[in-house]
Amino acid sequence: MKITRFAPSPSGKLHLGNIKSAILSWIYSKNRNGKFYLRIDDTNKKTTNLKYVNQIITDLNWMGIKYNKKFFQSKRKNLYIKYLKNLSYSYKRKDGSWGYFFKKKKISWYENNKKISFETNFNPITIIRKNKNPTYNFCSIIDDIDMKITNIFRSVDHITNTAKQIYILRDLNEKIPNFFHFSNITSDRKKLSKRLGSISLKYYRKIGFLPETILSYILNTGKNNSDELFFLNKVNKFNFKNLKKSPCEFSFDKMLWFNKKILLKKKPILEKKFKKNKLKVFNLFFSRIKVLSDINKILQLIKFKNVIRLQKKNFFFFFYFLLEIYKEPFLKKNINFFFKNLPMKRDFFKFFRNLFVKKLNNLPVVEVIIFLGKKINTVLYKILFI
Repeated sequence: MKITRFAPSPSGKLHLGNIKSAILSWIYSKNRNGKFYLRIDDTNKKTTNLKYVNQIITDLNWMGIKYNKKFFQSKRKNLYIKYLKNLSYSYKRKDGSWGYFFKKKKISWYENNKKISFETNFNPITIIRKNKNPTYNFCSIIDDIDMKITNIFRSVDHITNTAKQIYILRDLNEKIPNFFHFSNITSDRKKLSKRLGSISLKYYRKIGFLPETILSYILNTGKNNSDELFFLNKVNKFNFKNLKKSPCEFSFDKMLWFNKKILLKKKPILEKKFKKNKLKVFNLFFSRIKVLSDINKILQLIKFKNVIRLQKKNFFFFFYFLLEIYKEPFLKKNINFFFKNLPMKRDFFKFFRNLFVKKLNNLPVVEVIIFLGKKINTVLYKILFI
């Protein structure tokens, strides 16, 4: 059975860089009827924060990534001490911590049928701190042994850690999982990370990106000119051989492009979730909506404004508008026909936007009219006759 895991550190919010590991691990096990574990790397008490543990779980649920089991490394300390005794190159220091030195100078392994060779000119590392907490390179690989992890997906910048962990695995005479190192997503040629303040998944969710957008963007990174859409229930077509190790520059415009395509595909489903005004905006202004938060932005732009003074020509425009448009149903074709024959149309549009729309934005007048409906009628009567 194939078993994979996602092992985030709860020291910050998930972003596109680390959710990629979760997505690839989850897809690999899902497509092979295997198991996928969530393992919280919380042994460093200085950086661990409970709110980030909760945020990680929330983000995975939003993405639709289901795990079979959840583990906390902080609750498994006895397991690490047990394996410590079986290491050949470990030693206890005067301060009570434990170190590990690398005797051999070279190490190699196979990845996707390709041999990876690595020079292990490493200085000794700490594997157990003086406060008895294990360090990443030790407890991570011990957990992988205990959980019978068969495949590990991580970014290419972890390759040094992989070499150290394989060295420890061979020292313990344990089976080596299959490692795959994928490309980093970079911004201004710097790897996306919590320390760089990279945009979090929570932010993308808040402004109205869809989970399938994140999925599609991640699975297309590193592939040449690929615009393939992926959905949570249809990830079996993803080919892991297409993954590359070369860095991929982040593109927010590409994210927006994917989100628009996903919105179009899921439009019938999303329509059922909206009510009244939001549903009207979603349908009338769909061509202008790239993320779901655009709906509220459009709602905030459309308004009713009390007007005390009006020029004579504006009386004429609105009186004409009132008689010609609102004696018929609010059909787009009728309104468009009216505007074709409207004198001084440009002045009318400018005045209409000033009256009913916040700021001088480019929302289409016809769609605004249909959205406001009979509410316009009430306002116009007040302007003209009260």
